[in-house]
Amino acid sequence: MKSSQSCTRVDFASIATIRVGVTFNLYASVFALACDGICAVRGTAARSPAAVMVDSLPVASKRALLPIVARGHSLSPDCLTPGIPTRDSPLAEELDRLRSLSRDDVRSDLERTFADTGVPAHWLPVWRNPRRWVEEVTFAFDHIGTYLEGTWRRSTGQREREAQRIGTAVARGGIDVALAAAHPRGRLRGMSLQFPDSDPVQLSADGRWIVLTPMVGRPRSAPCNLDRPDVLWFGYPLDGPCEEAEHARSCAELDALLTPIRAHLLRCLDRELPMSAVPALLACSPPTATHHCAQLAKAGLIHRHRRGRSVSIARTQRGDLLLEAYSARP
Repeated sequence: MKSSQSCTRVDFASIATIRVGVTFNLYASVFALACDGICAVRGTAARSPAAVMVDSLPVASKRALLPIVARGHSLSPDCLTPGIPTRDSPLAEELDRLRSLSRDDVRSDLERTFADTGVPAHWLPVWRNPRRWVEEVTFAFDHIGTYLEGTWRRSTGQREREAQRIGTAVARGGIDVALAAAHPRGRLRGMSLQFPDSDPVQLSADGRWIVLTPMVGRPRSAPCNLDRPDVLWFGYPLDGPCEEAEHARSCAELDALLTPIRAHLLRCLDRELPMSAVPALLACSPPTATHHCAQLAKAGLIHRHRRGRSVSIARTQRGDLLLEAYSARP
C-alpha cells in the first residue's frame, strides 16, 4: 500500500513474536556497491572505491545499472535481491540464478513490482530487451565481486561476531538492537521501524521472518526486499572501524613493499584476469601495465599464460601467501 509519507514503515504487532536471522551473502555487498558506484559515476555522489569498480565497466554494463538508481525512485524487481534470503549463498550461485532468468521471468517481475503504476519509463529499456539487461547486470556484479572477494574473506571473523551480537541481543530480549541494525538510516518508533524511502510503503511484519545480511565495503546503499510473504530482508553495512584501520595499515605496508600500483593489482587478482583489463584497472597505459605485470611476475607473485591470442594473469601461491601475511599482521 502506497503511503503519503516519505518514510517506509514496518509495523510489528508484538516484540515477542518477532523472529530474526542473520545470513552471509557477498551478493548483497556487490549489489549495494554497484548502486553506490553508478551513483558516483553519474555524478550524484562523491568518488569512492565503488566508483572505481563501476567506472572500469563497459558502457553497456554501466547503462544496465542506471534504472536501479533512477532519481526519485527506489523500487527494483525482486530478482535483484538474494534468491533465497534465509540462507547463506555463494556469489557464484546468485550470479547463476540471475543468468538463468528468461525474458518472461524479468517481465513478470517488473509487472509485479510496478503493479500499481505500470512499468515506469526508466525500466522500459529493460522491458524491451530483458535478456541483454540480465547479461550486462550479471557481468557488472561479477566484475565488482572480483574486487570484494578478498575483503569478504578477511571479514569472516567480523561477520561471525556480528551474528553472535544479534543472536545474543535477541536471546536476551533486546530485539530492538537487532531491528535497529536493519537499516542504517532507520529508527524505531514504538512498534515500528521507519526509514527514508522515495517509494514509501506501510506494511505489517506479522508472520514474517526478519533476515539481516551484513555487508562489507561500507556501502551507503541499503537494499531490502519487503515484498516476500514470509520474509523481510535487509542488507546493512557491517561496521568495523578497528578492522578497517588495521586493514588500511596492512595495505600501506604492502604498498610500501611493492609500490601502491603493484600492490593494488596483486589484491585484485583473486581470480584470473585478462591482460586487456589491466590498463583500466590500474588507470595507466598498456605499456605501463605490462611493465608492472612483468615486475610482479619476476618476483614470483603472479604468472602469465597464453590461450590462443589472449594473455591472462593470476596470482601465484607465493602471491597469496604474501597477501595473507600482510592481512594477518598483528
